[in-house]
Amino acid sequence: MLRGKNRAAAMLAVLLTVSSAGCAANQSAETASAATSSSAASSGSLTPGTYTGTASGVCDDVTVELEVSEDRIVSARVTHVNDYPVISDKAAECVSQEVVDKQSVAVDALTGATLTSAAIMTAYRDALSKAGDDISAFTEQEQKELAEGETETYDVVVVGAGPAGLTAALSAAEDSELSADADSGLSVLVVESMGFGGGSMNFSGGIVAAYSGTSLNDVTGVSNTREEVEENFTSWGSNDAVNQTIMDTAIDYVPQVLNGLKARDFYYDDDFADVCTSRDLTYTTMATKNPNTGDYITQYDYYTHGGAAWMADSLTDIVEDAGIEIRFNTTAVELVVDDNTCTGIVVEGPDSRYQINAKKVILCTGFADTNEETASMFFPDRPQATWSGPAGNTAAAAKWITAMGGEVFVQPSGHTSLGTNATLGYFGPAYRVISKYPGVWVNSDGERFFDESGTRNPAVLADLDQPVAYAIFDSTQPGAADMDLPIYEHTGFKADTIEELADLINVPAATLQATIDQYNSDYEAGGDTVFGTAKENMAPVLEAPFYALTVRQVCTSEWVSVYADDDCTIKLSADGPRIENLLGAGGAICNSYMKNGLGAGLATAMTTGTYAGECARSAILNQ
Repeated sequence: MLRGKNRAAAMLAVLLTVSSAGCAANQSAETASAATSSSAASSGSLTPGTYTGTASGVCDDVTVELEVSEDRIVSARVTHVNDYPVISDKAAECVSQEVVDKQSVAVDALTGATLTSAAIMTAYRDALSKAGDDISAFTEQEQKELAEGETETYDVVVVGAGPAGLTAALSAAEDSELSADADSGLSVLVVESMGFGGGSMNFSGGIVAAYSGTSLNDVTGVSNTREEVEENFTSWGSNDAVNQTIMDTAIDYVPQVLNGLKARDFYYDDDFADVCTSRDLTYTTMATKNPNTGDYITQYDYYTHGGAAWMADSLTDIVEDAGIEIRFNTTAVELVVDDNTCTGIVVEGPDSRYQINAKKVILCTGFADTNEETASMFFPDRPQATWSGPAGNTAAAAKWITAMGGEVFVQPSGHTSLGTNATLGYFGPAYRVISKYPGVWVNSDGERFFDESGTRNPAVLADLDQPVAYAIFDSTQPGAADMDLPIYEHTGFKADTIEELADLINVPAATLQATIDQYNSDYEAGGDTVFGTAKENMAPVLEAPFYALTVRQVCTSEWVSVYADDDCTIKLSADGPRIENLLGAGGAICNSYMKNGLGAGLATAMTTGTYAGECARSAILNQ
């Protein structure tokens, strides 16, 4: 089985991912040597030497060095990449190794980091172009068909290496205290479609609820009983589908899970102790900080400031150091179920498709994901929403149960806001423009449609004929400094005249100009005459260059999950039959517990994962 190693790029891919085939690399994060290369080009068309190349990344330029001989790529090295914390190094490692191994600058991207990987490949192509006029032999992408692999057998197979899946694997292999010196004797495998572990933990704010029993509570002096937390959780929201046993266990297991992980070098520090009040409950949280800057998350830079990626990285390391194999770039595509009994899964890896038999299968496949298939299946009432979120949040459990004729729990969790596109979501610099800065907002006809100083939420777009609007402002406004990334993503636009700007966003130029003229005139006269915006909340559009930012309804995730019995065994419906040997945890069964409140999502993911692993382990050992 694989042993642990520092996965320095268990990333923040929600900002970087569209889709990709995935790659795996085992050398350093910045270099790859031709010594392990299995193929070579033979054109002899290159001038030997070391060449540099550059390309635009998501947040910063990417710089690489490529060493070539007359007929092959000798080494590939990324010298600068800084798109987002942690992920950059992993993408550099992965792509660089593939470039040398495949003797091509067109290789598989790191699954979950497509845009960063693409930028690195573009930089390598730029470097290669300086080595010769004919580089065609090094720009072809390998085409391969999946072979049929041999069937494998494990005691427990966990689908998904997010916080629920990783703790489920530890609990199944050890105990529910996550004790490093415990050994259940069971063989445990984790399969993960992404190229890294940690799942949605990477994309979170890095906040974990710690209700009682931890050193964090000692620091804050704030602790809660299970009854207090339970009463708060059940006092609002839909409770019809909540499983009392799972909810109680999720609350009770918080101290043992956090304490157990802390003893194993989980990214945990008492300096992270904080107090949160959410839905009238005051409780302690672990507010994880960026180890390089000491920063905690901020409202507008959700994914880049906090320590979530390092927390996910450390949890992945803990599992691998325990001798549990995490098979990355491996997607579970089918459940093997006969007569309401699950006996395994079918997976597709980088090279083959094969079956894995298991005594217990634990699905930790997350909430609803970002693709249109999921939206059309479970949210047909929101055709205008742009879906943006962790690529690994597949909602596979819900899809499989639906395909089996079962029923799933669908409850929009309200994770819809105003944003830009699927890649940027509603976080980062663009969100400052949308949520904070003044400006003129126009519809697809170039006309204003509301008082921009009022509440800015998805409802302002609800009555528009087209699900898109544009925030318009000039070079004097603070939003101008935040437009580099949106412009790179083609959701932001810059022009020297209003007419040119109208052409870029495809709205009638005369209408847009008239709208801006009316707005500017009203500002000079003392206030908006159309929607009543006060002068102090207006921002006249006067000085070039002029900017437009695309505004859409963006949804990052929703509650779509299967029903679970007291022992986390999945059921075909709320009152339907059990599917024996098939368990769920985390977002896959989020209907079965109330996870409401800041930090409760990560806490309950890890505790339900631990409980599911315990149930699987106990059932096997007691057979």
